[in-house]
Amino acid sequence: MASPGSKKLVTADGSEKKLSGNLGTIGDLSDSGSSSRGSGGEGGKFDYFGWVYHLGANKIGHEYCHLRFLFIRGKYVEMYKRDPHENPDIKPIRRGVIGPTMVVEELGRRKVNHGDVYVIRFYNRLDETKKGEIACATAGEALKWVEAFDKAKQQAEYALSRGASSRTKLSMDANIDLEGHRPRVRRYAFGLKKLIRIGQGPETLLRQSSTLFNDARSDGFYEGGDNGDAIEAHQWKCVRTINGILGGVRIFEDVANFKAGRGVLVKAVAVVEASADAVFEVILKLDKHQRYEWDTVTGDSELIDSYEGHYDVVYCVYDPKYLSRWQSKRDFIYSRQWVRGQDGTYTILQFPAVHKKRPPKSGYRRTDITRIFYPSVSSTDLNGTSIARGASNVLDASVDPVNIDPSQFQGSLRKGNGDKDSNCWNSPSGMGFMIRGKSYLKDNAKVMGGEPLLKLVSVDWLKLDKAVDNIALHPKSLVQSEPGKKLPFILVINLQVPAKPNYCLVLYYAADRPVSESSSLGKFVNGNDSYRDSRFKLIPSIVQGYWMVKRAVGTKACLLGKAVTCKYLRKDNFLEIDVDIGSSAVARSVIGLVLGYVTSLIVDLAILIEGKEETDLPEYILGTVRLNRIELDSAVSFEV
Repeated sequence: MASPGSKKLVTADGSEKKLSGNLGTIGDLSDSGSSSRGSGGEGGKFDYFGWVYHLGANKIGHEYCHLRFLFIRGKYVEMYKRDPHENPDIKPIRRGVIGPTMVVEELGRRKVNHGDVYVIRFYNRLDETKKGEIACATAGEALKWVEAFDKAKQQAEYALSRGASSRTKLSMDANIDLEGHRPRVRRYAFGLKKLIRIGQGPETLLRQSSTLFNDARSDGFYEGGDNGDAIEAHQWKCVRTINGILGGVRIFEDVANFKAGRGVLVKAVAVVEASADAVFEVILKLDKHQRYEWDTVTGDSELIDSYEGHYDVVYCVYDPKYLSRWQSKRDFIYSRQWVRGQDGTYTILQFPAVHKKRPPKSGYRRTDITRIFYPSVSSTDLNGTSIARGASNVLDASVDPVNIDPSQFQGSLRKGNGDKDSNCWNSPSGMGFMIRGKSYLKDNAKVMGGEPLLKLVSVDWLKLDKAVDNIALHPKSLVQSEPGKKLPFILVINLQVPAKPNYCLVLYYAADRPVSESSSLGKFVNGNDSYRDSRFKLIPSIVQGYWMVKRAVGTKACLLGKAVTCKYLRKDNFLEIDVDIGSSAVARSVIGLVLGYVTSLIVDLAILIEGKEETDLPEYILGTVRLNRIELDSAVSFEV
């Protein structure tokens, strides 16, 4: 007997197929129960499964969209035509390993066969011919699949780190490939009508209600829990209620910066008995029959254009039938940009736009729509805090410290004289960030960060035609200068910002003593790339700026090596980390929003190494930087 969440798919031959849960969910988003979760996916085996759409193109260039059952077993992924739970003897049509070189990224929303789906792309970093795309019903489900792939990738890395036998070693040939030739599959033209029928199914997928559970623990690139890892200062005051406090709408005003003379920040809060994914889908869909039920202004809307899965342009007509005596017909164009937060929260920004496809229309008054923010917030979970302990035995105590004179190091971006200064940098304390405490593995408790271990001595703000790696090897780099060569250790962070032109924000952190090889920093500096990817962590915080940008950037710690592509260069007395922000569609979308408001933002960043084992706890902050209202035009041209 089917479970309450079961659905049925009717194929072209009239047969019915039962779907456990929702199309595109991961086995009702629960583990298969074969073993426990373990710690970070390194100790146990994890199984994820569910219905997705397999997207691609055949040899003659025809695009297809096939309903498939995807099964992730440990570090292996298998694709079936039918549910193997209901058909035990069925064989997978594709199978492969999710190796350490696999890159998985969310591409956002895409229209497929008259329906909207959320696409995930993955490819082998060393062999991009091995690649593929799958699609899910909602952005939340897509993120769950990304996390499942990431957990499988951790399984592969764990197997390699244990020195498994050559038979179980991961090879390039075994990596999953969803676009290559499928062996032993013939008579593909037989039953083609049936395949086409299934391929035209996104509208069926989108009609299913989401069955995602709400208390899912995050196992992806970001820290779990709803609280951020940077401390924000807001003082919200309720100034009005509509239809009562319970079940109604409350209007809040931020009074924290009232004396600063800035514009007023207002938010409306209402309780909606639905998941954030469901609310997001309702707001984003333009189907007039659904919008008529709740939207009094933008019910008659039409999609004009869309970009990169997270941005589109909409044309809307408003006809006041009952007040035509006082109001004329109006039309307007607005663009929408949305971001899924690290905690499952969605933020949608709507602002006025123009488009050549929709010039002013006779009989209608062209109007600009006011900027609107839609935040959909999930539950909260409070953690206790305490004073963080500083790092111990990270630097070699047997060596006398050298004197670091900041005046010897001059970067293209100057050091500021306080928060009121602009187009400059500073190095704040780590007390504005929450990091893992000594007992984190037992109680998930985080503590307030302390002073950074490394000293930020210089910052370069560069513009170039294309992203450049290994900046520390450039003759004009701080690392190659005489004062730089005398430093015991330098950590170089090269943040590559995708834009036109491209930008690089290069941070130089110096240590006054050599790094102890047995410390967590020593293991990170001298470890392999897989180890570094699983430990390199960044915590962002928008100290001052637009609320929309704050929501998009978030305050949760992010494993950069898992979220974007990072390259490492270990030479002499330095380690350089090149962070390709453009390698992720989501990160590209967020940084595009940030660049639009960068001249009014104060941004704090903290860099640290994630403590996964008890010997690595408590965590400590390697370095911080505060960027004060950076001007894009001030970037210095860099010639390779």
